[in-house]
Amino acid sequence: MLRRRFIEAMRRAPSAHLRFRFLCIQSPRESSESDSESPQNSESLSRRIEKLWKGEVVGSAFRTWMGDGFPVHRGHVFHAINRLHKLNMNKRALEVMEWVIRERPCRPRELDYSYLVEFTIKLHGIEYGEKLFPRIPTEFQNELLYNNLVIAMLDKGVIKLSLEYMKKMRELAYPISHLVFNRLIILHSSPSRKKLIPKLLTQIRSPPTCPPTIF
Repeated sequence: MLRRRFIEAMRRAPSAHLRFRFLCIQSPRESSESDSESPQNSESLSRRIEKLWKGEVVGSAFRTWMGDGFPVHRGHVFHAINRLHKLNMNKRALEVMEWVIRERPCRPRELDYSYLVEFTIKLHGIEYGEKLFPRIPTEFQNELLYNNLVIAMLDKGVIKLSLEYMKKMRELAYPISHLVFNRLIILHSSPSRKKLIPKLLTQIRSPPTCPPTIF
């Protein structure tokens, strides 16, 4: 019964404004730009990063890439990040994002900072992710960053703190992604927590301005 209600809610709820790239939510603008900027040889940069020896800095892969006459496009970076994620090379993925933010081969955008927060939490824990959040430029502390922060917390199994950030998102009138609710429902699948699932399903259908009922 609960499964059928969840599927029906997902079908009725609007979702066109959010797109996803593995854990990290990706805006339509970032998606179209990364696709258009990813040339056929984009894998070469990813391969160079993957083949680095343990302890070798990720900047060396970027330097040899640029030394061969290739510019660093956004598509190269996102292709590398996706590859590293699939290979469970989260430490390298974080190093890539730190290099991009520090060296700025292209102007950092909301997706870059979202990846930075995601992999910081994966590698160093939620506390470090929370400390990093206020240091990100205010213009990028938006619904994308909040959603990815909450998702990263839920992936760590931390529900209470995630709900506090979701409450903050409601106050800011930021839409909460369906991926967040999907993770919450999974975390509430135990017999002792199942009674909260109907409330979660209600929240999926509710507009951002509705008062939250699960906090």
